[in-house]
Amino acid sequence: MIIISRTRNNQYKVQYTGKNNEILATSETLKTKKNAWKNIYAMAKCFFEDAYLRVHGDCADIAIKDMTVENPEVFVYDINGIKKKAGVRK
Repeated sequence: MIIISRTRNNQYKVQYTGKNNEILATSETLKTKKNAWKNIYAMAKCFFEDAYLRVHGDCADIAIKDMTVENPEVFVYDINGIKKKAGVRK
């Protein structure tokens, strides 16, 4: 699962966790939430898309938990949904 959260100085960070909730990677602090989505898109493009397409021939669904809102929820996106949230055109 991927978790977007706020730091103490109102910046954002992205944590990549495994199935056992162990933190595998953490991003640097990011100034805007859109930058957090761009970070997720870049990671998804590198890892999730290529590996999943080789095995299944279809796009992977990625669970993302947004802790920056009042009631945190888990949303599931495919690579195109993340691309749209990040505002990437290519």
